[in-house]
Amino acid sequence: MGKFGWSLPPGVSHRMIDEAYGVEEPCECCGKFVDDCICEECPKCGEYGDPKCYKGYFKEDHGMEYSAEQLAGQKELADAIEDERMRDDAMYEEYLREEKYDGEQEERKIQRARYDDPSIFKSNSDE
Repeated sequence: MGKFGWSLPPGVSHRMIDEAYGVEEPCECCGKFVDDCICEECPKCGEYGDPKCYKGYFKEDHGMEYSAEQLAGQKELADAIEDERMRDDAMYEEYLREEKYDGEQEERKIQRARYDDPSIFKSNSDE
């Protein structure tokens, strides 16, 4: 394997690398970016914005409950992700339509060329 992609050491993920280099993702608990995070500190472990601290994530959660603002932020984040997915799908469909159109145009050019000069498509075995 090369130096990129699959050769990460055991236990290291691309997300860990992104976090180390400052790639910012929204908080999983409130849906806001780190600078705007509204999550409270967990009284048990001292973490902020860790879903493991909230009820229902693990059997042994830390007993915290999501606030209404956190739940609203989670919904906004989910909606934004869905909107982005829909835009990506629309762009992909447009790409496929363009490729099909380009393919049809190319086929028409080949058919016209065959009609105009069929000898250019003869193979060496035909002679």
